[in-house]
Amino acid sequence: MRPRDRAEILRGVLDLQQAPLRRRRAVLSGALLAGLVSVGGLLFWFQRAELGGACRSSWSFALEWLGLEEHFHSRSQAQAPASRPAEPSSLVSAPAAAAPAAPAAARPAGAKPARPDYWLVRGLVYDLYSLKPVSGAQLSFVSRANGEELLALTDHTGHYSLKAARLSSGGYDVAVRHPRYQDNYLDENDPPYRTLSLERRHYAGSLFLQSQVLHVPFLPPFDEDRPWLDLVLMPR
Repeated sequence: MRPRDRAEILRGVLDLQQAPLRRRRAVLSGALLAGLVSVGGLLFWFQRAELGGACRSSWSFALEWLGLEEHFHSRSQAQAPASRPAEPSSLVSAPAAAAPAAPAAARPAGAKPARPDYWLVRGLVYDLYSLKPVSGAQLSFVSRANGEELLALTDHTGHYSLKAARLSSGGYDVAVRHPRYQDNYLDENDPPYRTLSLERRHYAGSLFLQSQVLHVPFLPPFDEDRPWLDLVLMPR
């Protein structure tokens, strides 16, 4: 070995003195990192439900902003296994089901089955100008016979459905509410507004804003079981 000069000896002594300090710094850094990871894990565990809802809301908003919501919905429906759709029900509470009745006598040949005492009303709510479906619109059907109010919300495809008591007269007063649209609405035209040109739809919208639109109570044929009612909204 070659002889060491004074400078090298001093550097060696300093390295020996600073080695414990470097080890302590490394240990403290590791402990701090582990603590941060533990705290982050605990926060994620306690807030997992809120984080999941925020992620789903952000994803839905991004799809709607990019105009891809219908595309992804149609793909998910195509990939989902076929199943029998459940019959939608009104937001109004239904009376409790009665106890099962005894089996009825055999129906005579040629006799028609008894009709239900309600209509299954279905329809589409869409934008007059863009023709896009309006999701989250609240529909109100108020019976002129007894004042009962039935409520329904449109889904992300703009469709709604509800069960309404079958009436022989009077009908239902219909109203639609949505924060981004006019409080009033247009009854579907014949031919439908969505088959008209944009210029004719703008003309219909200008007439809508210049006049008071009155609606005839909704009263489908009594013997029709599943009536359809489309409504058209105008942006504010």
